[in-house]
Amino acid sequence: MKNFFEKFLFPPHIYKNLNENKLTLLIGILFVGLADLVFFIDKNASNLFADNPKTAVNYVIIIIAVFVIGTVDVLFFGIPVYDLLKVFKKQEGTKDVYGSRRLPVMVLKIYIMAHFTVIPIHVVTYFLTKDFTVENFPEALVYFLLFLELVLTIWFFALISRGINSIYRLDPFFKRLVFPAVLLWGTILGIVLEQGINELLIKVFYITPVA
Repeated sequence: MKNFFEKFLFPPHIYKNLNENKLTLLIGILFVGLADLVFFIDKNASNLFADNPKTAVNYVIIIIAVFVIGTVDVLFFGIPVYDLLKVFKKQEGTKDVYGSRRLPVMVLKIYIMAHFTVIPIHVVTYFLTKDFTVENFPEALVYFLLFLELVLTIWFFALISRGINSIYRLDPFFKRLVFPAVLLWGTILGIVLEQGINELLIKVFYITPVA
């Protein structure tokens, strides 16, 4: 069973080859920021891109928001996780394999890699089902989407855990703590960011919230 799940995770050498290149990190941050905003943009497209003088300004604000929100998302996940891993390493009394400068960037890129894998499925699912209403939404599809959401969430954090355990030489005890730790922190951060992004952008664009 373990070997079956391993097929859906990147091999360790992929993570070990991550580097400090800032351009790829920036591209990843922009992707995460766009992923955070894509559903908000689609739901409010009629307000954001209406044919009026504010449209050009809205485009500029969205571009800035993609960068700012992507940066906040990546850093607010990666830095606390990196600090936690430093605690794990201190408890073990061992040193980092890749050095103090490269390792934080590797952790950030592991988080970004998980987005590149899972987010496209979220986006496709959203656009395939967004036109359904409560009245005509098939019950079987509701259960399928709930199951898919659970699977994607586990897969997302399993990818991150695999990456972290690939670049850190942790004792088995601390290795087992990585998945629940990133799952808990990632879930909390996701809820806070989603709520904060929606409330902030609604105020910035002066639009009525769309359910």
